[in-house]
Amino acid sequence: MLKKKNYRLEIVVQLREKAKSEALSFVDICRQKMEQAKEHLRMCEENVERCLSQQNTNSETLKTEFDKSLQTNRLLQFKNYGYELKRRESELREAVLDQEKVVEKTIVELEIALKNLVLATKELKAIEKHKEKWVEQKRNEAVKTEQKLNDEIGMILFQRNKLEKLNRK
Repeated sequence: MLKKKNYRLEIVVQLREKAKSEALSFVDICRQKMEQAKEHLRMCEENVERCLSQQNTNSETLKTEFDKSLQTNRLLQFKNYGYELKRRESELREAVLDQEKVVEKTIVELEIALKNLVLATKELKAIEKHKEKWVEQKRNEAVKTEQKLNDEIGMILFQRNKLEKLNRK
């Protein structure tokens, strides 16, 4: 059999496989970041809910204490605590908005990573298809070459047998 030829674009195949692998890894990283961002957003929203619950509890306690005619100092403490809770609620809502932006950013990053993965996959498939056609072409060339050699051998044997028959007569 003839010498097997190496695919001249094998390095391109390897580079495309590596690009696809890296794109897949990046997609996984982006998914993890997005899940972490969503989890953090959920925690921020829970903090806001807890703060609102504390505000409601404080308001009810303030009304109850006001009805009992407590000392002014104690009422001021509840009122100041209420203001502090409102300030904290405002900060927590800002944190929620900021985290929503982070989640949106990670979603965009994930979409870009998925597009890059699709592109890398398409490029890899294209070069693999090219390689398959090349292998088929080389196989066909080898078969033709082998057939040609067999035909030449057959012709030589035919000529020799013909000469031997003529020489015997």
